[in-house]
Amino acid sequence: MRYKKFLLMVLILAVRTVQAGPFDRDTTLFGPMTEWSLENSTLAGNPYDLNATVTFQLDGSGETRTTEMFYDESNTWKFRFTGTQTGTWQFTTSSADSDLAGISGTVTVAAGSDPAPQGFLVASGSKFARQVGETGLKGETMQVYMNMRDPTESNGGFGTNIDHEHGWTPVDRWDEASERADYIGQTKDNGFDALFLQMNAQWFEANTKASNSLNSSDPDPTTFRALEQLITEAHDADVQVVIWV
Repeated sequence: MRYKKFLLMVLILAVRTVQAGPFDRDTTLFGPMTEWSLENSTLAGNPYDLNATVTFQLDGSGETRTTEMFYDESNTWKFRFTGTQTGTWQFTTSSADSDLAGISGTVTVAAGSDPAPQGFLVASGSKFARQVGETGLKGETMQVYMNMRDPTESNGGFGTNIDHEHGWTPVDRWDEASERADYIGQTKDNGFDALFLQMNAQWFEANTKASNSLNSSDPDPTTFRALEQLITEAHDADVQVVIWV
C-alpha cells in the first residue's frame, strides 16, 4: 500500500512538472499582455526577413489565434498574447528556422475580478465596437484629437503647440515622457477619446519625414519602442491612438 501511494505521489509531481513548463503562463481575460522571448543566435542573413508564427488554440472549442513573432535585436525574437476567452490555450511555434520552430506551451486565462471586462476596439460592419466579456459587443464612438500646430498645413501631428517642422513631430520628440503626457492630457482635457499620430517614413528611420530620403529598408526599432510606449500610456488613460501610416 505504501509503495502504491509513493507511485501515486510521483505521478502527481510528474504531471505538475509537465504543466508548469518553461513557456507556460497565467493571465486574466483582457488582462496584462503576455510576452515570450526566444534566442536565435545561429541565423545568417537579415533577421527582418525571417518569418515565424505562433498558433494558439483554446482547449475544447477549436478557437484559434495566429500571430507573428517580431525581431527585437540582440538575436532575440518575441511574441505576445492577450486572452479574449477564458480557458487554457495551447500554442506551437512554426518557422523555417529550427531555433524558432516546434516550441510549445500554454496560457491559462482566468476571468479576473472585473464583472464586465472590456477588451479590444474592433470593427463591426462599418462601425466601431468594444468587446465586452467573452462574447459581447457594444457600440463605441471615437472622437479623434489632432493638434494642428500650423493651420496652413494639411497634415496634423503629435504633440504640443510648438510649430516643429510645420505640424509634423519626429520620434525623438514623442519619445519624451513629458511630450506624451502633454498630448494625452490635451486629448482628454478637450473632450476627445483618441489622439492622432502621423508616422510618415519613420517606420524605417526614426526622425525621417520623406520616404525619398530613406537610407534603410528595415524597420527602425527606435520608432517601434517609442510608439509602443505611447500606446501603452494612452491605453492606461483610456485613450485610443489613431495612426496615419
